Amino acid sequence: MITRFFLFTGLTFLLAACGGQPDKPAPVTTSTPEVVPEVEVIEEVVVEPKPKVKLEEEEVVLRVIEVDDNPDQFLGASLSMVNETIGAPIFARRDGQIEVWQYRREWKEGVCHLDLFLYPVSTTIGTDIKVKFTDLRSQFLTEDEQRACFAEMLRDHMRHSNPQTS
Repeated sequence: MITRFFLFTGLTFLLAACGGQPDKPAPVTTSTPEVVPEVEVIEEVVVEPKPKVKLEEEEVVLRVIEVDDNPDQFLGASLSMVNETIGAPIFARRDGQIEVWQYRREWKEGVCHLDLFLYPVSTTIGTDIKVKFTDLRSQFLTEDEQRACFAEMLRDHMRHSNPQTS
């Protein structure tokens, strides 16, 4: 009896699912130009430009700080001359009596590094430390770009040590 009930119910659902309404064709739409209603201008407002306030004119002079872009300018230089010209290094290393001072600056699509190699030098009044070798290098910059980058290192130091030069 239960089997007949499930069989009858199953057939009823099957017939109901197959019966349904036939597919209706999709409605046809036609495009008509959009009609824009006319707008009546009630009042036309004219906005006057604000009067320009004349400020005291200041003469702004932009000048390029001239620097020597040859790192060999440091050959024979003392520590005080190096510090005065380019400032403190970002990295310093000592190998025995030799010191290596490194400066770094980002430039365009790369970075340039300046290494100064300082050696003790005997003088008549004792021993002094002087720059014996320089090395300006970069992985991606051309030689001209390296020198321009070095020039900016010098300008950066000048701007920071004497703000009136900017």
